[in-house]
Amino acid sequence: MTNVKNLFKSVFFGSDTRLRAFWRITLSIVLVMGGLILGSVLLMKINTPDFWIPIFSHLFGVASLLGCIYLLANYIDKRPLSEYGFNFSLVWWNDLLVGALTGIVMMGAAFAISYSFGKVNIQAWISSSDGELFLPWLLVVLFGWTLVGIWEESLFRGIFIKNAAEGFTSLNLSSSLALFSAWVTSTLVFGLLHVPLGTVAEGVSMLNMLIIWLALGGVLGLAYILTGELAFPIGLHATINFATNNLFFGDPKGSSNTPALIRIQPTEFANWTPHADLSVMVPVIIIGCGLILGWVYLRRGHVRLHTALTIWDN
Repeated sequence: MTNVKNLFKSVFFGSDTRLRAFWRITLSIVLVMGGLILGSVLLMKINTPDFWIPIFSHLFGVASLLGCIYLLANYIDKRPLSEYGFNFSLVWWNDLLVGALTGIVMMGAAFAISYSFGKVNIQAWISSSDGELFLPWLLVVLFGWTLVGIWEESLFRGIFIKNAAEGFTSLNLSSSLALFSAWVTSTLVFGLLHVPLGTVAEGVSMLNMLIIWLALGGVLGLAYILTGELAFPIGLHATINFATNNLFFGDPKGSSNTPALIRIQPTEFANWTPHADLSVMVPVIIIGCGLILGWVYLRRGHVRLHTALTIWDN
């Protein structure tokens, strides 16, 4: 019995008496994704209009995240909320704003490349189901994409990388190597989870989408491991989605009645999307990395890994 008890403890608990990093991360993913899926199912059961389903379901995601972080911070991780990347300050809010602007610049560059090479034509400007409500509805969808940025970045960067970095450090890796390994692992899980859960139009290359999901996960993680805060990744994630769907690459059919500053018509094939076109997204990813590195250097005077993320200070 003693041997079984010791085996159980060694599998689930580390030397610091907490659940091992693997189980802390797994529990977090299950709780947050479970809440998101449950919310989506409930919304479909009550016949919620299609436009509102993503927004309300992501509200469930944020609510699940908040419950998860409360549980982790107080009973499992045993750390203050700020250590996940919510160390609110003027710098934090500046990073949030610049991250948001970076996402718009990146997808603006994607549109410029696509249009210049004849991959898309402009079908309509300032388009929505009701022209008079364009701006209010645009703000509604921006709110929805912000919810996505909050729960996904808090989960895959704030919770995942922080805990994974501590876990790799416990394996006697150097702080830099532990943080790098956590970044890579988070990026892989982020990309792979989008395969079953992401939206891929018919005829779009799943391989290309996976490559881009992995690359974007890497970019978002880069902002986190260089700043140690979630502000830049949240702003960046929210506006990459917002700019893609509602600023520069609006649905040509307008089937969802979501507002779009520019509604495009693909010229290559009907379901073309910039995220599945490597010739568009590779330079965009490079631009994004350059902007992140430039901002970090401008604000902090150096570009180096925020190795404090590897430390558990209880």
